[in-house]
Amino acid sequence: MSFQVEFNGEKVISVGKGQTILDASLAAGIPHYHACGGKAQCTTCRIMVLEGEQQLSSLTSYERTVKAVRKLPDNVRLSCQSQVMGAGVKVQRLIRDETDRGIFLNGDKENLTEVMEVRRKLALFFIDIRNFTPYVESNLPFDVIHVMRRVFTLMRNAIEQYGGRIIDTAGDGLYAVLAWSRE
Repeated sequence: MSFQVEFNGEKVISVGKGQTILDASLAAGIPHYHACGGKAQCTTCRIMVLEGEQQLSSLTSYERTVKAVRKLPDNVRLSCQSQVMGAGVKVQRLIRDETDRGIFLNGDKENLTEVMEVRRKLALFFIDIRNFTPYVESNLPFDVIHVMRRVFTLMRNAIEQYGGRIIDTAGDGLYAVLAWSRE
């Protein structure tokens, strides 16, 4: 037995018994982003249930944990954990277009539905220059730019030397991630 699910503004798909909404949407050609591979380890596949919330399966323990940590509203579900038990379900993907995906993929265009399927411990790194505003106010713009390029180059080299990657920069701030390894 299968049920129809309407993806608001996209298409109506068929979801079979025992199939998650994520699996059905991917099979129907909807570019449904899912960074963790549908294992309830992220919220990138989340959907807003517009109609028929009572027709979905109960929250799994994984989904309850993620919803509690992220404080997601009751009508937001993880599509990788949600199965359809009856008719009349209408949902909306919350990560829908290039802009939304760009936020989660940092602008990378390789494969927008690529699944990482690797779970690792990571160290998040943040640097911010103390008293940067007074420094900017008392120096020439090109001197400030030169110093910032130098600082970011030194930091990038050190981060990449240890297998890390810069996620983003903003003003005098730098955000990076490094994989944790026990060798």
